[in-house]
Amino acid sequence: MNESGGIVELLRSAKPLIFENTEAEWRYSIKGTCFMARFGFRYFAITAKHCLRNWAHASVRVRLNPGTLEFLPVKALTLPKDDGEDFSDLAFFEIEPGLLPPAVLRSTHFLDLTHHDERCLSREEILAVVGYPSERNSVDYDKFVINTEGYSVDGRYDGPAEVKHCSKIRFNNLARIEDLDGLSGSPVLAFKEVWESAYSHRFVGVLIRGSKMTGTGRYIESAVVIHVLKHLSATPHGLPAVDRL
Repeated sequence: MNESGGIVELLRSAKPLIFENTEAEWRYSIKGTCFMARFGFRYFAITAKHCLRNWAHASVRVRLNPGTLEFLPVKALTLPKDDGEDFSDLAFFEIEPGLLPPAVLRSTHFLDLTHHDERCLSREEILAVVGYPSERNSVDYDKFVINTEGYSVDGRYDGPAEVKHCSKIRFNNLARIEDLDGLSGSPVLAFKEVWESAYSHRFVGVLIRGSKMTGTGRYIESAVVIHVLKHLSATPHGLPAVDRL
């Protein structure tokens, strides 16, 4: 577990999923959220697999900073075996670290999951989701501008979901948003105050669905993500374009 007073900086790990199209007049599209993570000496952009539906995997683009068209170098995609279970709804884009400056690799853009804390949630912990809802993220094709705006909402743990390896979050207030579309793939983080204005934080999962009507969401528990990352850390570099577990 890490200690942090800069929660806003921590949430920088979430990024919009951008897709590059073959049509010149519709060059980019935005749909969904991913987040950046570090595991040992490997670096990833992690999202929900269903965010890639109807898109070519090679069209995915991830950028660290808004206002630029500088995208991260992706060298491999891993899709856990799809057995029809919600917990397999994950995708891991591995980043080529050798093509990035050391300062970027050390930055808070990446959640450090190397020494992940998998203990049970306590009642004192606040859950937070940060992502890029579709209603706030678009491409202005007339001005050729990519408009991105992050959104964060807090909540509380609402118990295990009805399917294995997934849990529920009950959001505190969704008044600032009309629809949760686009938040799939967002990281779910837990915060606990350790002393005044200082919080410990840890990663607890990946959001895969949510409903404003019910005020709840479902997320894949962090243990599943860590399991895949451990598998990848044991494989040699130079994975094929798509490596299915």
